[in-house]
Amino acid sequence: MTDLPTITWGLLERATREAPPSAQVADEWLARLQGPLRVGVVGAAGVGRSTVVRALAGAPFEVVEGDAAVRLWLVRRPDEAVAADAVSTIVVLARADELGGGRVDAVAAAGRVAARHAREDLGERCQAVVAVAALPAVGGLRLTRDDANALAALVHEPDALLSVDRLRARVGAALPDKLGMFGVRVAVELVRQGAAVPSGLVHHSGVQDLLDAVDTHFLARAGVLRARAALLAITPLLRGHPLSADVERVLASAHEPHELRLLAALDAGRVSFGHRDEEARYLLGAHGTSPAARLAVSGDAYPAHLRWQALTESPDLTHDEQRAAATVARSCAALVAVGVVE
Repeated sequence: MTDLPTITWGLLERATREAPPSAQVADEWLARLQGPLRVGVVGAAGVGRSTVVRALAGAPFEVVEGDAAVRLWLVRRPDEAVAADAVSTIVVLARADELGGGRVDAVAAAGRVAARHAREDLGERCQAVVAVAALPAVGGLRLTRDDANALAALVHEPDALLSVDRLRARVGAALPDKLGMFGVRVAVELVRQGAAVPSGLVHHSGVQDLLDAVDTHFLARAGVLRARAALLAITPLLRGHPLSADVERVLASAHEPHELRLLAALDAGRVSFGHRDEEARYLLGAHGTSPAARLAVSGDAYPAHLRWQALTESPDLTHDEQRAAATVARSCAALVAVGVVE
């Protein structure tokens, strides 16, 4: 595997000196390579972009509305069009409470829908599919004493939770505007159980699942993802320039994006090596990208490379599984090369 961030830095510096049409963009990406990972929140109007941004406040990455090195692509329903780069995208079912009918278990139900679509149609277009209802997570932090009293009263008035109109007639607009119908139902159940409401709303919202997905799929490879995004950003500006061939060659030879695609396929269940799945995850860098972390299960790199190389021609595997095994074998080959150098 190449050191994509270091190589990209050199190419961007060359672009600022040698290719004036790309100089400004290259300079901007040089600055981004040194800062926190920028995670863009994109999606159609009304899907809840600003609410998701607020729900992710305080996360160990920079959240912005619009394009960035990696993206959270918000959709209302899983059948909506997603024109996304699979390596740098997480699809978010951002109105998961609506998808789940507004029930107390709506986000959990939508999560099962998300998992199914990750295995099927959406999985090829993203790293993961996550169900989220961000409004309760945000609104739960702004509850007042009056809101708390209203929730306590609603414990004894279940009929008020049957519709938005009934709820507004009973408690006014403030509480449903803050939490949404799903959030109010969850909050009332939390009060009934004697549980903490704000933290309980965050738990039921799916926001932590989204944070975990960003951590797993993006933060662990932040340097690679930023570098790749930078090269993709300057590529259109280098047409006809000699530097273009160098950039295209680096993008074509980068192995890390193939690792990320395969890890996503393993997580979603689209690809499986049976009892070898966990070893594959380690070798692909799911538990750390250092040689030691990758080899924590396999032991020495060379025997691991021979095992996975043999699987690329195994009659017990389908053609797609053989290709997937080849990706793992290439990761092993890189580890063998590192061992030789060391």
